[in-house]
Amino acid sequence: MDIGLIQGFQGFGIKDFLPLNGFSHSLVSSSIWIAQAIKDDLFNNVGVSWNNFIQSGQVWALVIGFVLGYLFRSITS
Repeated sequence: MDIGLIQGFQGFGIKDFLPLNGFSHSLVSSSIWIAQAIKDDLFNNVGVSWNNFIQSGQVWALVIGFVLGYLFRSITS
């Protein structure tokens, strides 16, 4: 895990986009920004979530909910 610290960032800020009577300049120039680099694998996370969804039985709750919802809709309409 890499952690970087940026102090006194001078760049585009709120004052460049919104006229706030000089109040926004102090927000940008004197703030401390902490950034954290995260190495994330989206496809791995989706696979792990899908396997958990199947193994926990939530897929059956989804199917039963669709069936009961369809039956309820057909009865009430």
